[in-house]
Amino acid sequence: GDGGVTVAGVHAEVELLLTKTKPKKVTLVGSDGHEYPFLLKGREDLHLDERVMQLLEMVNSLMRRDRAGHAKGLRARHYNVVPVGPRAGLIQWVPGTVPLFRLYKSWQARQQTTEG
Repeated sequence: GDGGVTVAGVHAEVELLLTKTKPKKVTLVGSDGHEYPFLLKGREDLHLDERVMQLLEMVNSLMRRDRAGHAKGLRARHYNVVPVGPRAGLIQWVPGTVPLFRLYKSWQARQQTTEG
């Protein structure tokens, strides 16, 4: 039957992100041949994140049924969150995003330059 896309493989190259928790960017290869980049996070329970994403999906469903919301094209951006254990999980990689920690470090560096 059609159970959807399954994981057929994992790219050997893993990118370590230099943020506070040092997550890894991994790329899974689907049974459909497509590549799916994810953020692998450890030391964090992602079950709440998963529930929030499910809530956003329901909000989107309700907004599609609402004439005013549908006409304005309102929707909440959500992404896949897959807890793989009590302290680790995968988060769908969203292209073009910048981690808040990186923004903070850039701001901090600019502050030190202007003060010094």
